[in-house]
Amino acid sequence: MAFKRRKDLRRNFLIVLACFIIFGLPAFSYKDIAPVRIGEPQKVEITNIDSAVEMLVNIGRMRTIVYVSNLDCGEYSRTYTLKSTKGHTYVRPRSHTVRISSEPTNYIFNIFEKNKDNIYFVTNGLGLFANPVGEFYIGEESLNKHLIEKGYCRYVE
Repeated sequence: MAFKRRKDLRRNFLIVLACFIIFGLPAFSYKDIAPVRIGEPQKVEITNIDSAVEMLVNIGRMRTIVYVSNLDCGEYSRTYTLKSTKGHTYVRPRSHTVRISSEPTNYIFNIFEKNKDNIYFVTNGLGLFANPVGEFYIGEESLNKHLIEKGYCRYVE
């Protein structure tokens, strides 16, 4: 009886270990293939714009959600602020929130549409679920600075 239970435990342990290895390797390989380089401009391809401060992008061969640092565009009725690993603030909408305005998102979409081949992202740290937090650049010009000057967003510290 005890021998059978020990055999079952060993088998279950091996199954769990195999699952960790099988499902853990893809995540490890993504980080290994395209590591996030903090403070260095990286060419990005915009896949989807959820809001003005949260976008799905391709950085090299890695597809990830990125958050725009130190910017609040007032698109949602309820938001909360978080800090990245390097101390930069970023804003996320709460789970039960209402979208008030989509003007900043539409404006950013038009800018990205015009400058498809000239979009860069500088990572300033890592945020929730290790997603990059940083700033977009169109060539040499900061998108954050441009949005604040146009009145679409405000600076958050």
